[in-house]
Amino acid sequence: MGRSTITGWLTASGDQFKDWSAAYRLFKGDKMDISGIFGVIRRKVVGLADSGQRYVFAHMDDTLLRKKGKNVFGAQWRRDALGPPFQTNLVWGQRFIQLSLSCFSKMGPVQARAIPVDLHHCPSVKKPGKSGNEQDWEQYKETQKKSQTQRYRCPTGQASA
Repeated sequence: MGRSTITGWLTASGDQFKDWSAAYRLFKGDKMDISGIFGVIRRKVVGLADSGQRYVFAHMDDTLLRKKGKNVFGAQWRRDALGPPFQTNLVWGQRFIQLSLSCFSKMGPVQARAIPVDLHHCPSVKKPGKSGNEQDWEQYKETQKKSQTQRYRCPTGQASA
């Protein structure tokens, strides 16, 4: 299918013989508005929960997206969670935190579905090198504290437990 992501996606969906210009126009911009996309989903899930449930349960999970290029922002050597427990494998990738909300239903054997409502890129803060002075280390510690508090915030902006 080739190395191009959009080409592979179109080929896998059976659209390789149709006009590709609409698909390429969709992805030609700089970045997609993730909060806008997930905002619609989040409102729908909370609306489902308002229809008779008392609680909304959230699930957080970190995931590793493997990358090939060495100049990808936020990509680092990370521990592979899929590796065997007796051997630490390292892979090059980006770390993301995914937040899902549970929808409960009393029909069927499955009583809850987790629907993803947020995806947040969480790169680690870079440490100063050996030649870093005291001011660099203080700035590193402050930036690390800020990234920890921002990383675990709910989509509404309130700190989560």
